Order: sequence, then C-alpha cells, then structure tokens
Amino acid sequence: MSGRLNARVDDELARKVEALSRATGKSASSIIEAALEAYIESARVCHLLAARLSVDAELAFVRSASAGAFKLVELELGHLERIQVLMDKYRDLRNLRVL
Repeated sequence: MSGRLNARVDDELARKVEALSRATGKSASSIIEAALEAYIESARVCHLLAARLSVDAELAFVRSASAGAFKLVELELGHLERIQVLMDKYRDLRNLRVL
C-alpha cells in the first residue's frame, strides 16, 4: 500500500534534499522516505534499549551513531542471512551485559 504525505520544511532542509537528489539521482520523495525509515528504526532500537536495558544504553547507542561509529542502512535478505549465522555462532554470549 502506498500513501501520500505532504510536509512543509524550511528552506535550508529543502536545499539539502535537493542537493542530495542531484548528487544521488534519487527523487526527493525516496530520499525523505529513506530518512524517515532510518529515523523510525533508530527510535525502535532506542525504545528496546531503554525498555530492556537502561536509558544509559539508549544514550550510548545514539551517541555512537552520532559519532559515526556505525552507519544505519536498510537491511537486505543477504544481511539477514549473515545475522542469523552470527547469532547462532555467538548464542552463548547472549547473557553477557556489555553496556
């Protein structure tokens, strides 16, 4: 299902989206959609960290992402297959608290 969403953004953000659109060849809609998806997934991770560990764990995740420790990407089938292999390989580490 597809829907339409209209939003107003300030001039600076509009220029950034337009520049990114020119640089990548992607439409403004696809750029905004990807940004929203990344934001929503980050929010889900933060919620799980706060609910299952602590707010400190949630803050550590956001700080790490902000510092460039990792890049948020869209998962593809190949990624999920690799995640399964690693989860199985390191299943005994599940109960360790790192944060």
